[in-house]
Amino acid sequence: MRVLLALAASAALALPAAADDHPIVAGIRPKLKDPAKPFTMFVALKVKAGQEAAFEAAFAAAATGTRTEKGFVAYELNRLADEPGKYVAYEKWKSLDALAEHVAAPHTQKLLEAM
Repeated sequence: MRVLLALAASAALALPAAADDHPIVAGIRPKLKDPAKPFTMFVALKVKAGQEAAFEAAFAAAATGTRTEKGFVAYELNRLADEPGKYVAYEKWKSLDALAEHVAAPHTQKLLEAM
């Protein structure tokens, strides 16, 4: 599945990226004023035509594991009504460390591999 990710955070001041950051975490870190505080992300996703059901199933499986994470606040997938194959994921995390733990989790790795 080809997926285009666009990440946006709810705050914006530069912090240096850690050398071992996952690319998703490295992309968010500079946008956060305080990485220890909660933040929200909107993730825009475009799924190849015909792969929508497989993507939604993979996301649902990952969401089950995500909702057990201690740093999880919200994790929802929304399909755009007027644009087939386009989605927006709403994610809220207690801290940047919580996001880092999330992207390293096996259920998230499996979802990212499916993309």
